[in-house]
Amino acid sequence: MQDPRFPARPVWWHEGTVLAVGMINDGGVKDKAAEDVCQLLHQQGLNNTSVEVYDLLKIQQDDDWNLIGKASCR
Repeated sequence: MQDPRFPARPVWWHEGTVLAVGMINDGGVKDKAAEDVCQLLHQQGLNNTSVEVYDLLKIQQDDDWNLIGKASCR
């Protein structure tokens, strides 16, 4: 994904059912960003996946997986 909102590669992929991505947390809910990732997954034929968005800096600094957005791609 070449989108500046997602500065890192996916941070976690679980058996093709959950894709976790990291974003910089600006205080807003990132459900729309997760929906955008779903659209990209649909373009690749992946329709049975959920996307979770985590605070990238919290993961890097404290190993704290702070969920800041989510979407179902079904």
